[in-house]
Parts: sequence; structure tokens; C-alpha cells
Amino acid sequence: MNGGKLQIKQILIIFLVSLSLRVLMVAQMPYNIGSDDVLYHNIATNICLGNGISKDTSAPYEPYFWREPGYPMFLALLYSLPSSIGFHPRHIPRDISMGRDSYLAGDYEPMWEKLYAKLMQAILDSLTIIIIFAIISKYMHRKKAIILSLLITLITASLMEYVWLRRETLQLFMYTLLTYLLSRYKFKHKNSYLYSIAVICSFLVLVFQVNAVLTLFVAIYILIYSPKGVLKFRKVATMICIGLVLIAPWVYRSYVFADDIKVVKSLGVSLTHEQVSLIGSIGDALRAKVVSSDEFRNLYWENTAMLSQKDTFRYSFDGTFSARSDSLQQLMIAKQTNFGVDHPVTTISSKILKRIRNTITRSVDFKKNAKTAILSTIYLITGLLGLVSIFLYRRFLTPYIAVFVFHLAMFYLIASESRRMIFVHYYLAVMSSILVVDLLRKIWCRCCQFSGTHTKLRIVSYK
Repeated sequence: MNGGKLQIKQILIIFLVSLSLRVLMVAQMPYNIGSDDVLYHNIATNICLGNGISKDTSAPYEPYFWREPGYPMFLALLYSLPSSIGFHPRHIPRDISMGRDSYLAGDYEPMWEKLYAKLMQAILDSLTIIIIFAIISKYMHRKKAIILSLLITLITASLMEYVWLRRETLQLFMYTLLTYLLSRYKFKHKNSYLYSIAVICSFLVLVFQVNAVLTLFVAIYILIYSPKGVLKFRKVATMICIGLVLIAPWVYRSYVFADDIKVVKSLGVSLTHEQVSLIGSIGDALRAKVVSSDEFRNLYWENTAMLSQKDTFRYSFDGTFSARSDSLQQLMIAKQTNFGVDHPVTTISSKILKRIRNTITRSVDFKKNAKTAILSTIYLITGLLGLVSIFLYRRFLTPYIAVFVFHLAMFYLIASESRRMIFVHYYLAVMSSILVVDLLRKIWCRCCQFSGTHTKLRIVSYK
């Protein structure tokens, strides 16, 4: 009984330290949000108020498919708690016809909804630290896991992804929970673990469609660590069937709206591969100076926010987006031929280097101010030490292997922004903390040897 109380006390200390640090970070920017944040907030507000999945701030509320429903539903769940006692969430007005400045108005306006959601995400991120503690405590003695968890929470608090109303904090929590369940399934092949893994994978797809690829890596993991025989294939089939059942209603809703079976390609999301390719071509055209800044903005808005959802689906599947993208590519090739300008599409190596940097660390800037320079230094050191630690402590990679390999395999697609690699950044924080604490232990032992003092202190050692 005393042991159980001690464990609860240890978990509570880690949670409160983690939450305190994150609340301090939220206090620095309680109302700051970005354009994506406003979009998610308005969709969640409509869900909470019974207007369906729509980004509109007034009737009629057109169904919206450009963002996956998972994160807005999570925000709506958060908003439903105060809404149940009369504090209903409010929209942040958006009017693209009034120009970009008016469109972004309200991003810094004080609203209780913003602060409330950020604090709830700080709690969620603190729970992520608790799950990390639960994972590493299975591989190390509990006292050592506590020391590591406190160091990890100190490092990760500075990443501050939880201060934005974006899906990365929720995804990170789900990835970490998935990692914990996979590590438990490796030793105990319970169906409850399998069903939970299937549900989490399905929800991750509804948060970010690219996570459908993660299911493949998880299935391979299940095959490797399931008991031998036909049963392992049955387990994978069961997991896939559960996933299809949970995702099917969203895809069917998109099919009914678009009246085109091709919606299955994008798992019901109107942000299709064809539209993403066009957006990429518009950006390349700006860098190649084929279009001006004003033309870039007009092209971008005309092919995204100003399109109805019906047109977005239709242009994706009837070849309109592809034709526009090809037209821009031809203009860039012509400019390259006539003026010897580097064709930005061919500079794949520069894109790869940027994505590698985003994978290792958060965005770094040593020139902006002293605070940013210090944080950039922490990010860079954490990432590099984490890479070294991966080779030194390879055994600790096992519980993370499915999610970690997924991120590495998909990094060219999802690492265009460093925030999308938040799971890898947290993992590198874990690994760098192990290395730092182990080095401190060795230095301590050396000092004790020189002074003639005997010590039993061993901070890091695998069970």
C-alpha cells in the first residue's frame, strides 16, 4: 500500500512540475494564435453549437472537409465542458473578401476560449510526460526514471507547441500513448492492447490523414511481436477492420457530399494530393519569380480558401488543379531555359536538407533576440545529443520503433514544417536526457574515486 502511495506521489510531482512549466509558457502568449488555429477554433465552435463540421461563422454553415475532423472534435469536446454551464464558445470572424489583414484580425484578441484551450493542452502535454515516464520506468529503475522525466519535462516545455490551437499536441499525446501500448503488447499479447492500438491508429488518421501510413508500420510491429502462427495475421486483420469501421462514417459523409468515389483516395479530406501539388507549384513559381508576391497571394487564395468545398473536390478529380499546376511548371521550365534560372522543383537536395534540419531540431534563429538564441541553442544541442544517444542506447529504441520509423519514412512529406516532427523532437529529448544523466553519473563516480569516497549512486542503467 505504501509503495502504491509513493508511486502516485512521484507521478503527481512529475505532473505538477510539468504543468507549472507549461502554464508559465502559456502565460507569455495567452491569446496569440495563427490562421490555422482560428480555422480549427471556428470548426470546433460550430460542432459545439450544433452547426456541424463547418468553418463558417454565420449561417448557412457549409459542410467543411479541408481539415480532418479529429482535432476540431477534440477542441469541441473541451469547449463542451464550459458550454454545459452557459459559457458558449464564440467564433473568430473571418472575411477573405476584406483582404488578408482583415482575415487575420482577431488573432491576438483576448478571448477566454483561447486561454482555456491552451491550458487544457498544457494539461494534455503534461500527461504525455507521464506516459513517457511510464515507458522509461519499464526499462530503468523508478528513481532513475523520475530524474530523467524531470529533465525531459524541462527540455520539452521550451518547445511550446501546446500554446497553439493546432493538432500537434493531440497527435503527440496519441503517438506516445500508442508507443506505450505497443511496448506493453510486446510482452503481453492481450486483445485489450490490440483493440486500443486499433482505435488510436484510427483516431490518428482522423486527425491527420498521413497517419494512415503509420497503420502499416504498426501492423508490421504486431506481426513481429505476436505469437507465431496464423493467429498473428488474424490479429492484424482485426486491427484493420476496426480501423475501417471507425473511419468509414467520415469517408461516407464526404462521398455523399462530393458524389465521387475518388474521395476515398484522400480519406474524405478535400485537401487532396492534386491541390497540394498545385499549392507547391504556386510556391515554386514565387521563388522562381515567375509570379509576383501579389499574384502568389491571389493564386493561393483563389485555389484554397475562396473555393467552395464542392469546387475543391471537383477541381481535384476533374483535372483542373493538375492542369493549373502543369501550366506553372511549364512557365518555370521556360524561364529556366531562357534565362538560366535554377528551376526550384529540381532543388530537391535543398528541400531534403531543410527537412533533415526540421527532423533533428525545432526552427533555430540565433539573431532575433537573446531568448530565441538560447532556445535555439537548447534545441540544437538536444537534437545532436539525441542522435548520439540513439546509437549508444539502441535497446531503448524498441518501444518507439514503429512510430519513429514512420516519421523517418514520411519525413520528406511531413517535415516541411518542424512542428510536424514534434514526436521525434520529444524522442530526441528523451534520448539526450539519458545521455546527459549518464555522463553526470560517470563524472560523479570519477570525482568520488579521486576523493576516496565510495558511492552507490547509479542514475542510468537498464534493468
